[in-house]
Amino acid sequence: MVRRLILSVCVVLLLSGVAGRLVASVDDRLFATGKRAYATGNYRSAAAAWRPLAAGGDPRAQYRLGRLHERGEGVAPDGETARALYTAAALSGFGPAQLALGRMLAHTGAPLDDLAEALTWLILAEERDVVGAAALRQALAPTLSSTDVRLAELRAERCRLSQYRVCAVTPTDGRWQYAASQSR
Repeated sequence: MVRRLILSVCVVLLLSGVAGRLVASVDDRLFATGKRAYATGNYRSAAAAWRPLAAGGDPRAQYRLGRLHERGEGVAPDGETARALYTAAALSGFGPAQLALGRMLAHTGAPLDDLAEALTWLILAEERDVVGAAALRQALAPTLSSTDVRLAELRAERCRLSQYRVCAVTPTDGRWQYAASQSR
């Protein structure tokens, strides 16, 4: 009886590990399918491959799908959807999404609150050594007051120290709202 129980536990543990690797393997294959489709210009197929992964919280897929929406490749151009996808991926600590979100928020004519938030995300992307983040941060910082720059630095630090659980997002009615990463 005890021997059978131990054997059952071992089988369950073995299968749970195998099942986890199989799911990761399927997700990686689906992501790679999207990359191949994108590389050949088949943007609709890329979106179809990445959409379920993004919905499941994969930051790579969220970022790539966000790019498709920002550029209108294979999907209708939609800045709000792109921003939401970039934000979800950025809150997972995904550096390329942090750069994309910072760049999107820093576009010409953005309100001051967006520029301060943009600087926060660019600081975080730069800390992850994302190519282009430092140059964009250096270009944006002089356009803000020293107080806004310091506030962006403190927000980036809080975000990083909280392991991306507490990060500033766009203010509503003059009050900053904070997003909690849903991937943790």
